[in-house]
Amino acid sequence: MIAKMRFVNVDSIKEGMILAKPLLGKNDELLLNKGVVLFSSYVIKIKQQGYNGIYIEDELSKEIEIPDIIDEKMRFEAIRSVKNIFLNIEEGKGIPRHLYSNLTYIIDDIVESILENKAAIVNIIDLKSFDNYTFYHSVNVCILSIVIGKALDLNKKQLYDLGLSAILHDIGKISIPESLLTKVKPLSNDDWDTIHLHPYYGAQIIRQVNQFARIVPWVYHHQERWDGTGYPDQLSKQEIPQAASIISIAESFSAMTLELPYRNALSRSEALQSIKAESGTQFDPEVVEAFSESLPTEADKPSPTEE
Repeated sequence: MIAKMRFVNVDSIKEGMILAKPLLGKNDELLLNKGVVLFSSYVIKIKQQGYNGIYIEDELSKEIEIPDIIDEKMRFEAIRSVKNIFLNIEEGKGIPRHLYSNLTYIIDDIVESILENKAAIVNIIDLKSFDNYTFYHSVNVCILSIVIGKALDLNKKQLYDLGLSAILHDIGKISIPESLLTKVKPLSNDDWDTIHLHPYYGAQIIRQVNQFARIVPWVYHHQERWDGTGYPDQLSKQEIPQAASIISIAESFSAMTLELPYRNALSRSEALQSIKAESGTQFDPEVVEAFSESLPTEADKPSPTEE
């Protein structure tokens, strides 16, 4: 699906602008629908919800095309699904059968959509509130990972397993104090030691579902680095499962291109150049090359995309 729209930073939102994508609230409720003309009260509400910006329709956006590699409804369903799984685990309920079954259907749909989509341009500038960062980020990493896997000629079953492990890659952070994950000040060595446990916790959680057993190594090793400086086992080069190397790049790109309260997002081009610079040190060179080929940065070129 191709829509004509442009992204406007939250500080540049003005009364009278026309919303080009629906906005969801913290509990996935519909706040404002596509096509709504923004009144001053709506602008205030958007800012209060913590959005980093919105997509609008106007004269400038008539020549700007933003292809979505997956359907908007599919993206929201994936976000809702992973959010429900995280919340259930936080409440000590584990991963109920109906939740992981629903997630597997969604991953299937995402894989099908990406395989059918010839233009692999991924839109990850999501309309999110900061409270939902983890869930949007997880879905971004899933989509990006499948796109990279497609470029590496993985088969459909491999892409499914890759997408499943990617969307659950950070599930172990549920066991890390939120104060550490959102800390703005420099982390201490003890802080880092605690955060470095999240792949271990994630593997333990995933292992509880028999159907997910095969993806445990990919969740466990997604923080390994090509030169052996990663964690938890300091694996290097081909010792690292390829799926884990793919998730590592997808995660880094998503993190760099999403806005957070304590740091600005990089453009797609800037993030891609940063990843290329780490090829052969932090990242698998073959995966970096596939990622570069599968992620055109033309979306950065039109100057009117941001105000």
